[in-house]
Amino acid sequence: YQRRVHGGPVLCCAVDCYDQQRRVTLYTGSADRTVRVWDFASYSLSATWIDGQPGGVSCVLLSGGFVYTASGNNIAKRDLTGTIIHLFEGHTDRVYCLALCNGRLYSGSKDTTLRAWDLNLLACMDVLEGHTGEVMCVSAYGPAGLVVSGSCDCSVRCWRVSDRPDT
Repeated sequence: YQRRVHGGPVLCCAVDCYDQQRRVTLYTGSADRTVRVWDFASYSLSATWIDGQPGGVSCVLLSGGFVYTASGNNIAKRDLTGTIIHLFEGHTDRVYCLALCNGRLYSGSKDTTLRAWDLNLLACMDVLEGHTGEVMCVSAYGPAGLVVSGSCDCSVRCWRVSDRPDT
């Protein structure tokens, strides 16, 4: 199945198999500054969320009944209706990627850093520095307390976040 669904390049997508109505829901983010929410079974558009940040929506992450969207240099925590509950601010340039690990949200940015956001305190707890290029991807493995990031500096870094003190 293929369909033109946005007015700009689609930059990210995420599938939620366990929404409140037991439906499969698809979220797509685009350079057109929108997140579109789709009923996966019928391919019908359920909602469109407008995001005013330059560059569009670069990442969508689902967890615990919340939708995290990255656009510009901010990350929005939204409920399933798209209402912004909290805006994480701190990066100095575009956020490209998101990952979750042990109650923290990790964001990678064009500013060459990763930031660790505590999801209970809704605050930045750590800035992971070391890359010399844009951080393009991040992944996490909670049981080992590991976060892995990849950068335009041609490196991959492995961070043992369980050993890092809160700042």
